[in-house]
Amino acid sequence: ILLGQGGFLKSHRTQWGGCGIAHLLTSFVPRLRALGVSTQALDRILVDNAAQLLAFYTPPPPAAAAVPTFVCDSCGQVLPLNGKEFTKFTYIMCSPKCLTAKRKA
Repeated sequence: ILLGQGGFLKSHRTQWGGCGIAHLLTSFVPRLRALGVSTQALDRILVDNAAQLLAFYTPPPPAAAAVPTFVCDSCGQVLPLNGKEFTKFTYIMCSPKCLTAKRKA
């Protein structure tokens, strides 16, 4: 047995009149205790079973950091921004050759 609850609607929140995210622990678990369910059984249901269910999960590897790039306004190449690019007004060029070509254009 695995117990869980959802709280995806605004009306589920306590500030909007709902039971809140602690409903399972504050309302349902006391009812189970009143019916004679042992603390050990509740621990198995609430902790051990959930841990067993989630034990298969392996988090994905972290995403590679995005490298900022620019497009050379002269030749159109896409290159990484590394501080070695040439700028003139609002233009960005990849080499002195492209800078000269842009001046002549």
